[in-house]
Formats: sequence, C-alpha cells, structure tokens
Amino acid sequence: MLSMKWFYFLAAVFCTQAFADPYSYTVTEHPYRFSTYFEMQGKNGFEGRAIKSALTARTTYDLYDAAGVYEAQGIVQALSLGSLFAWGKDIDVYDAKGIQIGFIDGQALTTASAKYSFYDGSNKLLAIAYLDYQCSGFVVMAGERTIAHLRRNFVEHVTDHWDIKLYDPSAIDLRLLKVFSAFAIDYQEYFKEDK
Repeated sequence: MLSMKWFYFLAAVFCTQAFADPYSYTVTEHPYRFSTYFEMQGKNGFEGRAIKSALTARTTYDLYDAAGVYEAQGIVQALSLGSLFAWGKDIDVYDAKGIQIGFIDGQALTTASAKYSFYDGSNKLLAIAYLDYQCSGFVVMAGERTIAHLRRNFVEHVTDHWDIKLYDPSAIDLRLLKVFSAFAIDYQEYFKEDK
C-alpha cells in the first residue's frame, strides 16, 4: 500500500507542476534604422522574433522561430478603423506558404478599452483579448476560460518588455499569439501613455 501512496503523491506533484508552469516568453522591442525586431525569449532560451520592416507600404510582422526559419506573417489591414485607432487594427495572419491561418479583429463596439477577436483560417472564433482596466496588459479568453495573459512591464528610462503566459496551447495557434504580442509592444503607447 505504501507504493500506491507514493504514486498518488507523485501524480499530484506532477499535475500541480504542469498547471503551475504555463508556456511563457518575454518580448522586447529593438528598433533599428529600417526595421524593428521583437525578440522573444523563453525560460529555456531564445524563442524567435518578429520583424517589422519600415520599407513596406503596410505594417507587417514577419515571424521566425529560434532557428531563423520563417513561420508566419501578420499583415495589418490598411482600410479599417485601425488606420486611425490602435484598438481598431485588423491583422491577417498567413503561414510560411501564404495560406491564411487566422485573423485578429480589433473591435469597435465594446466597453473595454480595447478588444481583439482571434479567428482561425476558417473564421471560427478562437479567443478574445481584452485590454485590462489599467491598460497595461491583455487577458485572452476562450469562452469563460483564461487561456493567456500579456503583461507590460514599464520602468522609466529602461527598455520595457511584455511577459506572455499561455495556459492552454491547444486553444490558439501560437503563431497568432506571437504576432499579437509583437503588435501589442509595437503599439503599447497607444494603449497607455509612457509615464
């Protein structure tokens, strides 16, 4: 019977650890003359980057994995409320072959400071990101479940960064979340002024 108690104890420890350690990474912005790099650093090392080129007519985020392999591209639509307001930006996301894998839709009619709906390639609603009350991060919900948090860490005169925690990787394509996290840090001063 002693071995069965150990089995239950170890199962409880492993289950607790699985829920206590969500997939997480940190995004930092590095502006250069003709592009901006959004570096993604995980607990175990470099996760990849999104690159925004200043030489394109529309805002695009090219996503690369840790080995530098092209994964996806997020293209901000030019003809939307997003051309005037950050909360209205719509982003089409395509995989490395150019096939649409999703869409991030900035919502105009909402009581939240900003709200973005995430859709997959077949226009199925996956999740909704709400800007929190302090305008310093997003809570991503799939139905009634919180599946991710994006939190801005602002320290005056220091390069700030965003911490992203994904609690349910099966709920959303990680490429959508990474493009959105690059967008969030890119437009952070429109959500909350740097003070």
